Amino acid sequence: MKRYFLCAVMLLVLTSCGAAPDGTQAPDALVDNSRSGATASGAQSHTNTDAKDPMLLSPPGQQQFNAGLTAGASGQLDQAEQAFQQVTRTDPDAPHPYYNLGVVSERRGADLKALNLYQQAIQKKADYYPALSAAAKLLLRYGKRDQAVQMLRTASGKASSNIKIIVLYADVLTGAQRYEEAIQVAKRALRLDERSAEAMLQIGKANLRMGRLELAEAIFNQVLSINDRIAEVYFLQGLLELEKGVRILAIRKFEKAVEINPFYPEALNNLAVEYMYAGNYSSALPLLERAMQITPSWGIIYLNYGNALRGAGNWKRALAVFQRAEKMLPGSAAITFNMAVLYYAADELGGLSRLARLQKARALFAKYKAQRGKADTDVNDDEAIRYIKELDVLIEREQVRMQRQREAAAREKERQKPSAPVAEPSGTDAAGAAEIGDDDDGWE
Repeated sequence: MKRYFLCAVMLLVLTSCGAAPDGTQAPDALVDNSRSGATASGAQSHTNTDAKDPMLLSPPGQQQFNAGLTAGASGQLDQAEQAFQQVTRTDPDAPHPYYNLGVVSERRGADLKALNLYQQAIQKKADYYPALSAAAKLLLRYGKRDQAVQMLRTASGKASSNIKIIVLYADVLTGAQRYEEAIQVAKRALRLDERSAEAMLQIGKANLRMGRLELAEAIFNQVLSINDRIAEVYFLQGLLELEKGVRILAIRKFEKAVEINPFYPEALNNLAVEYMYAGNYSSALPLLERAMQITPSWGIIYLNYGNALRGAGNWKRALAVFQRAEKMLPGSAAITFNMAVLYYAADELGGLSRLARLQKARALFAKYKAQRGKADTDVNDDEAIRYIKELDVLIEREQVRMQRQREAAAREKERQKPSAPVAEPSGTDAAGAAEIGDDDDGWE
């Protein structure tokens, strides 16, 4: 049975843009980068002639903001939302309450609402890095590459000396698969700071995506010599080890990335996938559950979580998770394949008979083939073909078994019918028989 789990489609993911430079905080985590404008006496620290810094909060706003952070950190999203909304009324020009409201929305799976709130934060402060990073991540996830690139091109143009924004721009270009442009933009950042580990990381990432493994590996080692606390570099090294076919080292790299940044969904997902390939489903499940809490609308996480549940033998819950992933990723061949494997491998599922489950699995594998758009002659090496051939045999055997079972039951029913009683002779016949018996004693 284990073979069926390992044949399932489990998805590794590349890192999203905008990992925090110090590697300690995910782009969509609640942040406290406000700067209270109150002095010890309560007076504002800026003068009337100065333009108000949008990051400065009034004393009431700061108090409300802190309450929101506390509530959000404890998972009380309703209370956090109320507090941050109060801050937007108290300090309407501050970007960070809008950003944190976006985080709350994203944690609830309302990505479009989150994106709108991130964009409002950017309108308040054009170079506000957390909102730019989070917005770019969502745009890339939903395939809006050009919009993400344009947003960062504009932001980096307005902040031409801001290395963080330039590095983020390079990251977005890599996410949009514009690797050579990404390298050139990262070099812009290096001209501002030749020892910028974050800029070097972007050059290494772009080279990794282009398949230049040795160059990427050398760059990642250089990054670590400057700063060994960047979670993303370990994550990328893990991807590199997978390209080289060294899964054990990949696991160690992903584990290090998660150790540095426990809120890194891509690293959590990929580490969980490697654990599943090793058959360690019990370790994979909590990692994927944490990733789902951080990014509850990311279908890939649910697909892999369903695989982990199936590997652990939790058939019913695995089916429910696959069905939820299917809503997030409609038309996904990977989800169809994995649901087919589930119906094939499960001992019981959905109240279906064994024959019904096997037929359902076969139908799903056929659907998978259609989604892949391949003709039979082109997919002799496709795992789905091997499953379908085996299912045809199993279905035929099950039908024969059931027919024999029905025939045996019918014979048993017939055998258990009571025999017809022997009729007693009628009175006349009995008398006649007696007379004959009396007259004929057998002698002539």
